[in-house]
Amino acid sequence: MIETITASNKLLTIPDWQTAKDTLLPVLAPADNKKESLPALRANDILCRLVTENIKMYLACAYNGAVIALTENLIAQWSVSAAIISLAIDENLSKFVADVYFEKHFNGRFEYFTVHHPVASIVPTLIFYKPFQQALCAKFGSTFYAAVPELSTAVIFKKKYAKSYAKMLRDDVLLTYECSTKPLSKELIEISKDGAFAVGI
Repeated sequence: MIETITASNKLLTIPDWQTAKDTLLPVLAPADNKKESLPALRANDILCRLVTENIKMYLACAYNGAVIALTENLIAQWSVSAAIISLAIDENLSKFVADVYFEKHFNGRFEYFTVHHPVASIVPTLIFYKPFQQALCAKFGSTFYAAVPELSTAVIFKKKYAKSYAKMLRDDVLLTYECSTKPLSKELIEISKDGAFAVGI
């Protein structure tokens, strides 16, 4: 898991806005205890939200080898708005999308794709990035399914294979999750024009 240092760490030098803005990205992490994870993060003033019951997303920048979680205090220190932060993140994510590629696999007649990127840790994050979801809808149909069992893996398949998932692929996804040193979620995620929602395991 990515080690994150909050801005409250007095030993950490915080970058200025011009330095930080080009490294701003969402970071995914497992929400081990959905009842406790969000309040605990709020207590540290970290900007975070649950994207599923088992996955949390927070915003961070990279500086001097550290991943620094964004806080309301840090944003106030930069004197920028939430809209400016959002624009910077969108611009940074759009640069990653260009290098995504898909590898097709078959398990019997069950067809699925693994998603790859030179920076493997960005792969699960892109699954929750709306413009990338829209591009995937054009490729896989208006509704498709994904699994993100670890922090470097995403598996995608078309809606027509949804009923076969439990028999043909779920055990592999669960094994990846259980054996990973950086597990993320066992959930099956449905993606459509309405967004991404966990629909089971």
